[in-house]
Amino acid sequence: MVLPLLFFATVVVVCFLLLGIFANLRKRLRLRHDSTLQGLQNSFDRNREQLEFREMNLRKYDFQKYNLSEALVPQYSIKP
Repeated sequence: MVLPLLFFATVVVVCFLLLGIFANLRKRLRLRHDSTLQGLQNSFDRNREQLEFREMNLRKYDFQKYNLSEALVPQYSIKP
């Protein structure tokens, strides 16, 4: 009678230990995932700001005033 009870208790303890291990693993993976997502979001925000800044400056730039047609020379070494 004692042996099946001892076996059952061992199985229950092992199950709880495995649940604890997997919960801890899931928590660590979730934290790493959230950190990665936050880093990507920061990169996207920085790149969006840079694109807006460049677009704004291009709109303000007066191409006729600086006569870029003379400054831009075709580069024949670059093949299409």
